[in-house]
Amino acid sequence: MVILSRPKVVDFGPVYFRIKDRKFTTKGGVVSKHRRKCARVVLKANEERWKSCAARVGFLSRVEWKTRGARAALIRRAFEIFAEEGCHYIVLNGGLTNGKYLKYLIEKELAGMSAKDRAKARPNVEKRVLRELTAELNSVIPSIERPPEVVRGSKYVRIYVSTSPIIDGALGQEFAKVFLKKRPDIVLLKEGHDYTRLKGVGNTPEERKEGQLIGLLNPRKHRLPGQYASNALDKEISEEEAAADDFPAAWVFGGTATSVSKPGSGERHIPAISLPVLHIPTPGRVGEPSIALNQIGLRILESAADGRKTVITWSLRDLTKSERTFITGIKSDAKLIHQQIAEAIKQDRHGLTVGEIADKLEIPREEVQEAIRFLVEPRALKRVTWPGLYLDEESGRYNFHRDWLQSQLSYPWPYGEEYTELRRLLFGCMHAGYTTTDYEYMRWRLPEIIIEKDIHVLEVIGDLVAGLKHGLMHRGQIIGNMNYTDQEQFGGELVGTVIYAVFENRLKAKIKDFSDEKLKSLSAEDVGKLVSDSLLLLLYIVGNHDGWQKDLGVTPGDKFGSSVIDVVYHHIRKLLTEMGVCLPNLYELVLEKIKELPENDAVFTFPNGLSTELIHPSMSRTKTVSIRCEEALNFSRCTIVDIANFHTAIEVEKYHANLGERVATQVGTMVIDTDFERGKLKRLDFGPVFVGIRHKQGRVFRVEHIFFNDPILKKPIPRSTDIESLKDRLKLCRVSS
Repeated sequence: MVILSRPKVVDFGPVYFRIKDRKFTTKGGVVSKHRRKCARVVLKANEERWKSCAARVGFLSRVEWKTRGARAALIRRAFEIFAEEGCHYIVLNGGLTNGKYLKYLIEKELAGMSAKDRAKARPNVEKRVLRELTAELNSVIPSIERPPEVVRGSKYVRIYVSTSPIIDGALGQEFAKVFLKKRPDIVLLKEGHDYTRLKGVGNTPEERKEGQLIGLLNPRKHRLPGQYASNALDKEISEEEAAADDFPAAWVFGGTATSVSKPGSGERHIPAISLPVLHIPTPGRVGEPSIALNQIGLRILESAADGRKTVITWSLRDLTKSERTFITGIKSDAKLIHQQIAEAIKQDRHGLTVGEIADKLEIPREEVQEAIRFLVEPRALKRVTWPGLYLDEESGRYNFHRDWLQSQLSYPWPYGEEYTELRRLLFGCMHAGYTTTDYEYMRWRLPEIIIEKDIHVLEVIGDLVAGLKHGLMHRGQIIGNMNYTDQEQFGGELVGTVIYAVFENRLKAKIKDFSDEKLKSLSAEDVGKLVSDSLLLLLYIVGNHDGWQKDLGVTPGDKFGSSVIDVVYHHIRKLLTEMGVCLPNLYELVLEKIKELPENDAVFTFPNGLSTELIHPSMSRTKTVSIRCEEALNFSRCTIVDIANFHTAIEVEKYHANLGERVATQVGTMVIDTDFERGKLKRLDFGPVFVGIRHKQGRVFRVEHIFFNDPILKKPIPRSTDIESLKDRLKLCRVSS
């Protein structure tokens, strides 16, 4: 864990509009409209981030301008993030507008006309509504300048727009075409589904030259809402794949307000992610919940030249939840009671009646009634910090003008000058002793990943060993004649070697400029800090395969833990001795960094207050791929939940009112295959998962993850392999006894 300064971003505040009345005359009567005139904001892409990967795409969905939940402040913050992250281009995948809202505006203007007049007036009214709304949206969506040395053709980052026939409605594509005419940086894609290419990305030179294909999907038919985050994603993708002539390298599905990531090459042939929304979802009908699934924000897809994908989620729901607190001003000459009234209304997004305000403030109703008139405005003010109140005649509630919240509210950078970043590598189901575990990958690739991604924490989420139940040895699935003790010691030496290899690399990097004299003059405290900073924190639990030993009266995981400690301690002591350095409390320091968590209460709280729970449920996978992650989130009370046992991987993010953004990661396995799962037509997701989390005071706002799913092992190791020869070939650090 490290404390990092916030990225340097431009806080450009609200966009100001000059309002000019325009009157349009139809045969049925006069309709008054406002046209907003303003030059859009231009941001500059971060050059360093731009150059840091082959392709980086910013994805957003459902801005739905200008529905009740639309927010210019959300759009501005999203594009500010895209600029700071150095996105090469941006995709708005479904929901540029809202079809029901467009229909409402059009029907409102046509109301009162005869059927004949309505038919004649409709085309002009539709054009006018689209022209007015796109003029507003044009001034709200910023443009992003590319770095000067990469400008080819357009100087701006392109924004690709794909409308949804369900969300954007019948006029959605026409709305996008009108918008396209106003912006040189907009590219219009097909409605509902289309493809884009990542130039310079691919597994072969030919693919990199042509560009890797990314499939874009959004809702194309009405469906019953699903309870789980992956329901709509799975249905849309399976239908698209059934009809596809060719497959992309990844699917990106917008419109469902979910943040799901599923790797490819295992359980799913093609990786897929779903997108949050970029507006505040509101009920379509009275009494309906405002949102079934609850992600508000954006996602970024980074691709290395070899095609490896990194998914980044920025959660903005904490901002929308607190948006009324960003109204920082009040009317001039306001008194204490006016300030108290405004603060009371900020706490309830539905507004308050005079009686409710009086009860909250414990002030006589008559005084509140008299004072609140001072704050009421016939229309929203143009001030930056104060919109004024209005009275809803039907409900008797006072509230802030909604159009001000939509257009002029500004979201501050919510995370202060510093934030904490927690970087973890997770894997489970190592199954030491199996002939199909990829030991080469664990020994050589894991340390590379840990060093490359600057990992702070290594988590092993159960099933440390293959075990001996179900006749695994007699079925030829165990190397040689390894018993439980042998398997646990082998697993402990393997994990201990990974930890030591990373430690040695980091320590030598820290002291590379030290002279022998300086090194030997270090105090025990200084040496302890160097060792502690170079040493990974290991968290592990046992799983059901480990637990088979309980029937024999043996404590599972005991030999594994002691083997890891032995390897790490003795080899660090040997290295320090060779350097001429002594650390008396080395053993205690190692014990602090290697933690076995209780099997049934595996909760760990990091020094910054963020907590995680490791769970290895004794249950099978399901057809709904996100169901186990979501059940684990419901079960746990932690912000982070990590699970294993299903040999499949998925990452799910959900928002909780009290805990904020939560992250559940289901890791796959370090085994390339098992006879059991092959016999049930089940494929496995191989490999560890990197998860990086940025948070401020325990509130998560950015999540980054990578699925490493490219095994080295291609076929099972012969069961006759000598385990000692295998350890020698892997150059494992051995236990001292």
